[in-house]
Amino acid sequence: MKKRVSIILTALCLAVISVLALVACGGEEGTGTEPPKYWFSYELYGSGYKVTSVSPSLSSDIESIEIPETFEGKNVIAIGDGVFKQSKYLKSVKLPETIEKIGNEAFASCENLSSINIPKSVTSIGSEAFELTALTDVEIPENVTFLGDGAFSNCRSLKRVNVVGKVSYIGNNTFIYCDELESVTLPYGVLG
Repeated sequence: MKKRVSIILTALCLAVISVLALVACGGEEGTGTEPPKYWFSYELYGSGYKVTSVSPSLSSDIESIEIPETFEGKNVIAIGDGVFKQSKYLKSVKLPETIEKIGNEAFASCENLSSINIPKSVTSIGSEAFELTALTDVEIPENVTFLGDGAFSNCRSLKRVNVVGKVSYIGNNTFIYCDELESVTLPYGVLG
């Protein structure tokens, strides 16, 4: 009898662990959906969460990522400093409309990063956030008020930048060594 109860409890525990693993990875039982190849770590930040790291390290062969809109019922509102720095295979990033801040060096030295959306919700782009990336065209949305020092420095493929609205400060060397840069459209009254 004890052996039978032990087997039943073991089976129940395994079933619970399987369900929790599927929920944590985003897969759904029976749909054929594969769990993602990566996952994020978060910390509380203001009224939501900030992405603080990604696992496994994106020095692996991951080429495209999508940051989730929410975590534990709260919005993901920031990308932390250096989270994706030197992710050499990363080519494409999709950010949710909840992101307000992109941290210092968040995507620095992602040499193959050629596609990222900067959502309208973003208000701040940190120093060297996109330094040494392969971006070619960038639109800075209307709610961005701060572009940190060297935010797009050494983007040797960058050709066009369109700053749409409220930027009140553009840091030193924001576009330095952008050898292919053909045009930067700025709103009236930008301070450097």
